[in-house]
Amino acid sequence: LCLVCADDHDPALDEKIRTLPAEKFHKSHKKFRFFDADKTGTIDREEFQKGLKQLGYKPTEGKLDHIMTELDRNRDGVVVFKEFLTPTCNKHKEENALSQAANADRTFEMLDTDEDGQISSEEFYLALLTWPSLQDLTQPEVDEFFANFADMDGNGFLSFEELETLHL
Repeated sequence: LCLVCADDHDPALDEKIRTLPAEKFHKSHKKFRFFDADKTGTIDREEFQKGLKQLGYKPTEGKLDHIMTELDRNRDGVVVFKEFLTPTCNKHKEENALSQAANADRTFEMLDTDEDGQISSEEFYLALLTWPSLQDLTQPEVDEFFANFADMDGNGFLSFEELETLHL
């Protein structure tokens, strides 16, 4: 039994599912099984309504319509597990993007040792020397990389945006 098989093939959603941590996948599957009262591998509107009531919610007809419209991507009247995973996958992707942005901010602050809002080749070089595998780098090698691949606008400094494109 494939837990995420569905008639509609959505490569973007498939990729999101592949990157979903196992813990989130299993939690979602447990929730899905809770709502799938008749154990058919699908959740219909009535099952959602009963499950929500068991959890103490009293959804209006409009709210239930909204939930079904959001989840039932192929509009066949039932939600399969792959469709059920969609909100979890989207939230995980957003969380990752926020985390990456925060990491980029911290990296920029760490590299910008003189706090002038830009990273010089020397600041970049000194930071790279802290990585054990890069301790043999020379300033001219870093200057060449900096000028040819990192400093996209050629002003002699890395901006935050230029640093983000390096994926360090």
